Amino acid sequence: MKVVFNEIDHGLNLSSAALQHLKDVGVSENDVEYLHRHESELVNVIELLGEKASASGSRLRIAELNGASYIITKNMHREFAVLPEEYNFKYNN
Repeated sequence: MKVVFNEIDHGLNLSSAALQHLKDVGVSENDVEYLHRHESELVNVIELLGEKASASGSRLRIAELNGASYIITKNMHREFAVLPEEYNFKYNN
């Protein structure tokens, strides 16, 4: 499964060119914020535009994961796409 994550910030900070491409393929501006990170339209625009898909201050990348589910986690303002079994967290009691 291909999943979009932001390598130097957090969130889907898409460029105007990426937003226009999504509109051209039928994704409304209101629906962009509800796209899941694995949706083909989003993955395709990142693959097609490369660096030009990212807004200033972000770097959108694609992770290829061998699984049916994933977690987007943040650390030091960076995102990581990981499989649930790879995600290590501890409860603070």
